[in-house]
Amino acid sequence: PAALIARLEELLEEQKRHAATGDLAEVAVTDRCFHAEIVRHAGNQILARLYDQLRDRQLRMGVAVMQSQPHRIAKNITEHAEILDRIKAGDAEGAAHCVRQHLSWVRVLVRGEAR
Repeated sequence: PAALIARLEELLEEQKRHAATGDLAEVAVTDRCFHAEIVRHAGNQILARLYDQLRDRQLRMGVAVMQSQPHRIAKNITEHAEILDRIKAGDAEGAAHCVRQHLSWVRVLVRGEAR
């Protein structure tokens, strides 16, 4: 997992830089890449290919969400840091819990509520 951790740290720093400059397209790219790295390192090639096929749709949705809910940018960065901390600690269960929490806001968004 050392390569995964290094890449996630790099992506998190990139995401912070893009957020600071207000570059929503690049924030969306780094956000998606953060998740894609985790999916790739899970070792399920079918899932990784499926995830890659969703790339364009995820990027469009990511920018749209950040434009409509700018508070999500800082929240995503914080949640990514929490996921990374759990991975660094070797806490797979804790990391999975953080990912579930991180993704739970999508359900809220679909219902039209703010989180």
